[in-house]
Amino acid sequence: MRLPRAIWFAAALLAACASSKPPQWVKEGASEARTRDDLQECETKAKLTMPSDPRPPPSPYASAMIVDVDRARSVNETKEFQQCMRDRGYNVAK
Repeated sequence: MRLPRAIWFAAALLAACASSKPPQWVKEGASEARTRDDLQECETKAKLTMPSDPRPPPSPYASAMIVDVDRARSVNETKEFQQCMRDRGYNVAK
């Protein structure tokens, strides 16, 4: 049985995401508790700055459009989160 190319791509993408660690944010003089609070606040801020549900109305092509919208939302949330952390003086550890 041959699986569609999209399924193989999705499996590879999930495997890559599962094996990668999230970046470690560091700030000189920041305690673990302060860093954890800032991480949580920036995550919340990033989610709240995005429209709650910018999905298009259902159509025959809706499933592909929803994936694109979800991907765009994820990318934008990540950018907002990273900017929030940088604005608070954090850098990603190397």
